[in-house]
Parts: sequence; C-alpha cells; structure tokens
Amino acid sequence: MVVGVLTTLVAWLINRNDLLWAPRFSSTEALLWCVALVGFASIARAAQYCSKWARTAIVTAAIAITGLSTVAQVALVPYVYWAYLPRAASIYSPQERQQADAVFGRYRREAKPEEPVVASTWLFRYAHDRNLFWLDRMSGRPAPVWILGDSADSYVPLRISSDTINPESGIHIEDYTLIDRRGRFVLLRKRE
Repeated sequence: MVVGVLTTLVAWLINRNDLLWAPRFSSTEALLWCVALVGFASIARAAQYCSKWARTAIVTAAIAITGLSTVAQVALVPYVYWAYLPRAASIYSPQERQQADAVFGRYRREAKPEEPVVASTWLFRYAHDRNLFWLDRMSGRPAPVWILGDSADSYVPLRISSDTINPESGIHIEDYTLIDRRGRFVLLRKRE
C-alpha cells in the first residue's frame, strides 16, 4: 500500500498517469520493486503460521496481483512482453537483422569509439556507446561523424534515411556521404 500511494503521488506530481517516468527514476523504481518483493516474501513467510484459509487467501492475492501487473505492463508498454519470452526478440525479421549486421559491421570496423554517433532507436546496439547522442537532443553537441539510420523506425523523431533526418536535430543531411544502404538501413559519414 505504501508503494502504491508513493507511486500514485509521484505520477500525480509529474502529471503522468503511468509509471513510465523519466529514466532518472529507474533506480528508484527498481528499489521500490525490490522493497515490494521483500515485503511480499515477509508476508508469505509470516503466513506459514496462519490458518489454511489465510494461506489460501495470500496465495490467491499474489497470483491476482502478478497477473494484473503483467496485464498493466503489456497494455502500457509496447514490446514489454518480449521480456517474458525465453528467447531473444526483435522487431526486425531475420533477413533485416542480416542486412543491419552487414551495414553496421562496416561502422564497427571503421569508426573510432571517440567519434560522435547518432542512431535510430533499435540500432543503439551497433553504436560505440562512448559518444552516442540522441538525435532529438543534439543542441549544443558536436555534429556526429557517423549516422546509423533506419528509414522505417517506429519513433518518427529518430527515423533516418539517406535523404531525410529530423530537422529539429540541427544536422544537415547534405553534409553526409552515404557509405552503405541495404533495405531500410543506411550508414552515413560526415564529409571531411
């Protein structure tokens, strides 16, 4: 109950009607989950000394809460169900993954970790993380040397093709040379 009141209060204060808060709250939210799990384990341990009816009620409540939590996560966050699958999942088909591996393999071979890079949403895994910038937060940042693009990205502000890019980023696509393109994926490098 304490966790529920706290999360409801914080969601109300930041005017968000869900638990999809800013990333800076991730560690706090993880701590709250751990506290809730330890609290539930303590209740389950104490239930051993209760009557059979009380134990049945606690197990039923646990199953109901787990089910409702899972349904809420799946409803609020697209692709969250992948976390519960026993295998890796991707929005890309096997053929598209091969194309991406081929295009961005060249980036991994030629790019230096200190060179700034921007990437479409699902392509962050290919980028060197030392100087990976968000395309929609480029103000005051150096122009990236490399651009890893997905022309069919579901998140429009990070959609990048060989001839279009989010104009709010301040990046001029004509300043870049197309290095490789396969299917929906493009690799661009800044002209020297």
